[in-house]
Amino acid sequence: MAERFVHFWRDYFSEQATTDNVVIAEAALFQTVARVLLSQNLPAQSIDRCLLEISTAVRALDPILVLFGQTDCERHIRQLCEQRGDEWRAFLVRAATQNVYSRSRGYGDFAGMLQFMADYQERCEYWFE
Repeated sequence: MAERFVHFWRDYFSEQATTDNVVIAEAALFQTVARVLLSQNLPAQSIDRCLLEISTAVRALDPILVLFGQTDCERHIRQLCEQRGDEWRAFLVRAATQNVYSRSRGYGDFAGMLQFMADYQERCEYWFE
């Protein structure tokens, strides 16, 4: 899966380098790739290598990387759940706990989702650095 992400982004950036397009990758570039690979419980080194290869591929576009970090991830998630309602909360709990990574650590229910998100935030901060 990591190799497919790298190939996709490498091809995409190669195409875009020949145009005058402005590319806004938003969360798809790193957040989605990192979260998907983490949820599959890939070794940290494999995720690191994948993100490094994608970073190398995007350099030709002279990118600007912006990270909007959270100082209190749990508080932020609780606020989002309040704002978006029970259906979204249930979706988030399922997405964060019904994956290989969370199952291997025994993460379940709302508390497990919060732990997955805390783990993910910690890794994101590392990757950003």
